[in-house]
Amino acid sequence: MNILRCSSYLFCLALVAGLLGAGPLFAADAAKGGASCRQCHKNLAQLLPQKHPALSGTSLGACLKCHLSKAAGKPEKNAFFTGLHVAHAKAAPKVPCTACHVYKPGKVFGLAGTKTSWGKPAQADMALIEEKTVSWAGSAHLDAIHAKSNVGCGACHGKGLPEKGAEVANERCLACHGSYEELAAKTTSAKPPVRNPHKSHLGEIGCTVCHRAHDVSEAYCNGCHAKINMKIPGGK
Repeated sequence: MNILRCSSYLFCLALVAGLLGAGPLFAADAAKGGASCRQCHKNLAQLLPQKHPALSGTSLGACLKCHLSKAAGKPEKNAFFTGLHVAHAKAAPKVPCTACHVYKPGKVFGLAGTKTSWGKPAQADMALIEEKTVSWAGSAHLDAIHAKSNVGCGACHGKGLPEKGAEVANERCLACHGSYEELAAKTTSAKPPVRNPHKSHLGEIGCTVCHRAHDVSEAYCNGCHAKINMKIPGGK
């Protein structure tokens, strides 16, 4: 696999680690404060929101002076990182990850201009993360629905580097979507018979039983109650 094709999936690692901008500069990047956006974007001001404050610099470090507080892997929306990485993930030709990131397979992964490393992913690990993050950037699944709402990888996975088969705990979902009681109130059937997926004989089951971020979601109820044909976001 060409490791320079990882612009889309490196975002997942960056948000999951939740430490963007932390730590002193790499010696090689100290003089310039990390990668400069002007390397690719000559007129950077045209890419910014209309009411964006005047730039204090063109390096990633300059951006993180204001946006660093949004890089803690918390279950919350993050328009800065989501917008930035979705745009680069969908760019044609693809943006090489090393335009912004430092990556040495099996040794280090970080952001240019910082000393922090968020892990030592091998190329095989990166291939899986690429697959899932490309899905996050523009699939028909639940992951892309989250991306459109400015919800990044770290909001679900937190600071830890997700491994193959990793599940998201209910607490992460409920932190944004409300308690089980609140969800049940939102999904109460308006007409009899009452069919409420969040208040059933199954009790409080895992959210990911029905809601699959990187795959087709399917209501668990449909497995036994075929006539119900309950619809679900990110489903068929």
